[in-house]
Amino acid sequence: MRSDWEFSENQFDLITCSLALEHIENIDFVFAQADKVLRAGGLFYIGELHPFKQYQGSKARFETGGGAVFELECFIHHVSEFFAAAKNNRFGLADLKEWFDDDDKTMVPRLLTMIYRKKK
Repeated sequence: MRSDWEFSENQFDLITCSLALEHIENIDFVFAQADKVLRAGGLFYIGELHPFKQYQGSKARFETGGGAVFELECFIHHVSEFFAAAKNNRFGLADLKEWFDDDDKTMVPRLLTMIYRKKK
């Protein structure tokens, strides 16, 4: 995702990123690549750990069968950064949702999902 995407221009109608962009420092680059390969009107779905969770110290990690815990390199992207990267690369926000554990909206949301549409 950090190198040029070697697909034909205007090839796809949908791109999805799920729990991936927190590992990419420059999300503007990803939006630029998505702009290149999506057809006009195509959708770019993003699902990420909510930045509010990251502010509290949550980040991607995994555990081995032996109990060792490994944390992955993560970057916090504020909601405004996603919006700015989209705007810089001909995308408009079509939908945004916050997802809460047990649907408890008194807590910090766990996930943020966004759907962007490539402008014509």
